[in-house]
Amino acid sequence: MLLPLSWLAERLPGAAGRAGLAETFTDIGLEVEGVEEIKLRLDRVVAARVVAVAGDGKVRACEVDVGRRTPVSAACAAPNLRAGMTVAAALPGAVVNGVKVARR
Repeated sequence: MLLPLSWLAERLPGAAGRAGLAETFTDIGLEVEGVEEIKLRLDRVVAARVVAVAGDGKVRACEVDVGRRTPVSAACAAPNLRAGMTVAAALPGAVVNGVKVARR
């Protein structure tokens, strides 16, 4: 099971840091197999406003305002996307779930 250290620290006061949390789990009889640090790189992910959505298939064409002079075209598979929403937009070069976003 993977759990965020920040979440565990809130619920186990007094167990400071990774080593302290792992030791606390061991003391109560739970085995800690390992502690991993996962870093999110969000340097190419920005807040954006959806200007327009076209199409009704699985993947729809969108116009998204990402803070440039003109909106950018993007593809989206979210069925609940609608104009006016504020969303996270992954710009070319961003890595999402191990996949590098590129212009296509």
